[in-house]
Amino acid sequence: AAIEWQLQEIQQRTDLLYTLQKPPQELTIDQARATSIFRIFQEAVTNIVRHAEASHIYVRLMQHANAVLLEVEDDGKGMSRRQITDRNSLGILGMRERARLWGGYVTINSTPDVGTTVTIWIPHETAHMEVSTGLTRVLVADDHATVREGIRRFLADTPDLVAAREAGTAPEIFEAVAAGDCDVMLLDISLPGRDG
Repeated sequence: AAIEWQLQEIQQRTDLLYTLQKPPQELTIDQARATSIFRIFQEAVTNIVRHAEASHIYVRLMQHANAVLLEVEDDGKGMSRRQITDRNSLGILGMRERARLWGGYVTINSTPDVGTTVTIWIPHETAHMEVSTGLTRVLVADDHATVREGIRRFLADTPDLVAAREAGTAPEIFEAVAAGDCDVMLLDISLPGRDG
């Protein structure tokens, strides 16, 4: 309800339209986790309003057996890899820290002139993800944003898989693997500059 209220308020204050996809039943998540998800969501939509030059916000809220997944997507100008990984970006760092407190994560995937997707994953119980959730975190590596988007949406409908990260180039793949927050990689064989 708070997410829907926030989106309605943004639509009234700006020219941004929104689409909200949510489960038919209420989420089974405690208040503290729900508050953290909402605060991360607020930061994501604030960034859209201030910086994205978008016309539409797409929000998908899903409940898996062991976690809540929230995706906030816009059709704006996108962000560079440098902006996403900038250690001085307090808003992005704050979103990630809030999620980590619960054993979850926030990923940001962006394509210039197409838009940005922020994915928030918070488990129902705080514990090390590899041990307790049974959820496999997938790195989707393909140089075509449309292909990555299709795979990410497919994985979102699969209860034990989640697209934790995306990469479009070999350096992005190495960066993602070094971060250690993925269990498996779905790798395109033909990447520009360095093949799979």
